[in-house]
Amino acid sequence: MIFDKSVVVPLDPDATFALITQPDRLRRWMAVAARVELRPGGDYRWTVTPGHTVAGTIVDVEPGKRVVYTWGWDDDGDRDEPSRPNRSQCDGDPPTDWGRHQI
Repeated sequence: MIFDKSVVVPLDPDATFALITQPDRLRRWMAVAARVELRPGGDYRWTVTPGHTVAGTIVDVEPGKRVVYTWGWDDDGDRDEPSRPNRSQCDGDPPTDWGRHQI
C-alpha cells in the first residue's frame, strides 16, 4: 500500500533535504543521535528517543531533491518490524512539499 503524506516546510529544497540527511540537522529537530551514510547502499540510524531507534538503508539519493530509504524500528538492536521502502522528495520552491511513504 502506498501512503502519500505531504509536509510543507518553509525552506528551500536544499535546506529541507538537509533536515533528514545531515546528522547535525536531524539532532536539532527529530533525533537525539543520528548517523547517515548518504549514498546508495549506505546505512542510517536515528535514535528518536532513548530506546526508540529507526534504522535502514539508503536506496537512492538525488541531492537536494530526493532520498529513498528503507525504514524499520530497530530498538535494542532487534528490529521489531521489517524495513519498508520510504521516499522523501523535495518538490518546487519554498515552501517545500515533502512526502511519500510506502507501507
